[in-house]
Amino acid sequence: MKKLTITLLAVIFSIGAAISQPISDMGIIPVGVTLNSILRLNITNGGSIEYVVNTMDHYTNGVPNGPEYTTSFTVASSVDFDIDLSTDAAAFTGVDDAAVPNTMALGYLGYQLTYDGTGAAVDYTFVPAIGAVAPLAAGPISIITGGAGVSAGDINKNAFSILWELGTANTTNPLLGITSDRYVVNIFLELQGK
Repeated sequence: MKKLTITLLAVIFSIGAAISQPISDMGIIPVGVTLNSILRLNITNGGSIEYVVNTMDHYTNGVPNGPEYTTSFTVASSVDFDIDLSTDAAAFTGVDDAAVPNTMALGYLGYQLTYDGTGAAVDYTFVPAIGAVAPLAAGPISIITGGAGVSAGDINKNAFSILWELGTANTTNPLLGITSDRYVVNIFLELQGK
């Protein structure tokens, strides 16, 4: 009898274990995403512009834009952006050995903007508008403003050029009467994320 009771209890416990609910377990996998803003401006051509005015035509009519007077640049940006233009001085400064340096107004240098990218020019606001020329000013001036939600992109989408011209009818003209000297100013392009 004792043997039968033990066997019966073993069968009951076996059946109970067989129909009991399974035990579940859970694992946690933390996932984090870090997005770092990318803002890169790269001047690809025309990082240094040098004018040599040595003919009467240059003095009276100025020096129009040409490939040697074009600054091309690209922007790689993960966010919408603006580009500001400014100078390090309020005028061109003569560098010849003068006790008091000669100066020339910034307005003798003019610039025009072009869009060279694969996107749409309407995604940006240009100052001056594409096709117009503006005289250089000390700034900062927002020359390219990206539209909300559309200016972020790679260098193929965000390619631009600045077409420079000196002493033309579009700028402070003519160059006659300005003291002979080598005049310099640094121009800054500043990329700002929104």
